[in-house]
Amino acid sequence: MSDFILSPKSFSEFIERVLNEERHFWSEKTNVFLNALLDSSKTRTQSIPQGAEYFRARASNAVSGILTKEEMKPKKNLRSEGRINPYNINVLYLASRKETAIAETRTANRQPITVARFITNRELNLIDCTLDRPGWHHYYFGHNPKNAEDSEKSTWIEIGGAFSRPAEDENQRHFYTPTQIIAEFFKHNGFDGIIYQSQFDARLKGEERYSGISQNIALFNLDDADPIDAELWQINTKIIEASPIKGVTTSY
Repeated sequence: MSDFILSPKSFSEFIERVLNEERHFWSEKTNVFLNALLDSSKTRTQSIPQGAEYFRARASNAVSGILTKEEMKPKKNLRSEGRINPYNINVLYLASRKETAIAETRTANRQPITVARFITNRELNLIDCTLDRPGWHHYYFGHNPKNAEDSEKSTWIEIGGAFSRPAEDENQRHFYTPTQIIAEFFKHNGFDGIIYQSQFDARLKGEERYSGISQNIALFNLDDADPIDAELWQINTKIIEASPIKGVTTSY
């Protein structure tokens, strides 16, 4: 197989390097990979107009009820980190749908949740990791691409999956390092944020499964969007769909 600059293999090697070998000072291989990603991003950008509507949800206290406008934005010096924000550097996480924002809170059933509607304050230029959605072609050729175009597409699918995947617990936060580096690299190259697909198939009570893409967006500048109103919601039911992995069994 040819070694393309952008490929699932080169992305895996990038992850291995920044997790185990380098963090703040990058090797030539890492710089080559990131710059190739930047060049590839030119066809994977999304312009968001001023006044676009998004949503953010936060668990509320059962006593105090709906959260204030100030509480719906990240506070400085939270000393937290996530898929896109490095430790103690905040970004504004939003969602394209109320249900998606609610699901991302991972709260318990019946717990009150404040859902605020945010409006963007200016035109924004975002990296869109949802454009290369995985299809049958990816599952057959994604890890063995036949040409540079397929390899590039498969790389972005893998990157989109990495942005969508949360850490299982606090002890796995270091696995966010690769996506944090990619996001910060795009930030310092003039982009305003990242669009990525939510892992949740969230829906309103009584409605059918949503057929579109549930998008999350992360804005690097907290002042690029502000809440204008809010509602109090709750999760009624958490539906889990499961299936056995064929051939993986054991006896005790």
